[in-house]
Amino acid sequence: MNALIAYLALAGSFLAIPQGNAPDLYAVMARVNQLAAKSLWPGFEPRSVPVAFFTGTKTLLFGHPHPPDGFLPAKGHEGVMIFAGRHESVVANTSVNLGGVLTATIMLESMTGKSTAEIAAVVVHETFHVFQTVKHGDWSSNEVLLFTYPMDEVQNHFGLLLEARALARAVRAKTNADAARWAAGHLKLRGQRYEAYPGAADYERGVELTEGTAHYVEALALGKVAATESLVLPWRPDQVRHRCYFTGKALAAILDRMDPGWKQALEAGPTKTLDVLLLESLASQEVDPARFDEAEKADLTAQAERAVTELKQYREKTVAEFRARPGARIIIETPEDNLLQVRGFDPMNILKVGEREVLHLRMLTLGCKNANLQVVGLPALSRGLGPHPLFNGILRLEIAGLAATPEINQSEGHLTVNSDTLKMDFTNASLTREGLIIRILLKAE
Repeated sequence: MNALIAYLALAGSFLAIPQGNAPDLYAVMARVNQLAAKSLWPGFEPRSVPVAFFTGTKTLLFGHPHPPDGFLPAKGHEGVMIFAGRHESVVANTSVNLGGVLTATIMLESMTGKSTAEIAAVVVHETFHVFQTVKHGDWSSNEVLLFTYPMDEVQNHFGLLLEARALARAVRAKTNADAARWAAGHLKLRGQRYEAYPGAADYERGVELTEGTAHYVEALALGKVAATESLVLPWRPDQVRHRCYFTGKALAAILDRMDPGWKQALEAGPTKTLDVLLLESLASQEVDPARFDEAEKADLTAQAERAVTELKQYREKTVAEFRARPGARIIIETPEDNLLQVRGFDPMNILKVGEREVLHLRMLTLGCKNANLQVVGLPALSRGLGPHPLFNGILRLEIAGLAATPEINQSEGHLTVNSDTLKMDFTNASLTREGLIIRILLKAE
């Protein structure tokens, strides 16, 4: 996953993996070397990118030219360094600047149940994001648009269901002619939806270009490019980002069939989105777009209606569970002239629950001139000043479900918290306690 404006992560709770079940990371990296020998993408060399893993107890760093302070050599493993605990830069499956070098990072808690080959393919995915950052700075997904995406619109979700089914049929088609017909059908449906919901187009296309191509490379490494099961899963209407991993991969798979030189053309430039590349590849053919019958459309309309209703219920249920979480809570409030600013969040694990409120289910990083804080593995509810719920500044943050009241060091207005799940540093702030509730008031600069 790419880290252009947000740290991204695969779904999962922040739990240490029992060491008896931990994968052999040296075997994983050996597998990455094997996969790198395949022709995955023009100019892409995964073995040239450093990789950091957080195991749940330590951070292992492979192939970094000059590791930051705190990393020590791993005995018997040349080029491997170890940091006790989680290094602060490793918060997600993503790519980060670690010690001045772009580095792929992997949270092993998200890899539970995966084989050595599957974990190695995820490493290839994340190293491809480093390649994108270096070679293609204009490949981007604008996460600001996620918060204005029409996820509560039945017709938009109906269109997504219909398009995904057409795309899956194009990938599975036995003949090139049938693949072209269903691909053209997908593009026609997509064009109609984008006319009705133009705000959806930029977001989807950006995620498909960044995450879709990375997921395609991951699938190519595993030999699973033609798999379509995840493409047609009953994704919630707000899981548009998840869905775009698979629509992007499917578009790339069809391009392999329709235009085998598409990757070289994309590398040469100019940058084009995957659906536009496919549209251009079909333009020279006289293709009659495949169509759905009315019964199938009626079935998908009913599915879309249910999905939007269930999304509203899911929001209510999730917020209620957050309110009811046992344990200690931290509530941070700021004055309007010293708002906390978003520095990192996980768009795969958020829920917009109001015009100005967002529930962060896994990770959030905020800061301003006299405050820095990072929450990993605990739910946090942010309230923005508006009109954007995140990017106009955060007025209030509530963190719930702490197993124990955290140890807070306080001295003359300086507050610090340091644990695996919470890292906070405030100056010019006051603290009060009300039982298990800790309130921190950030004062003006």
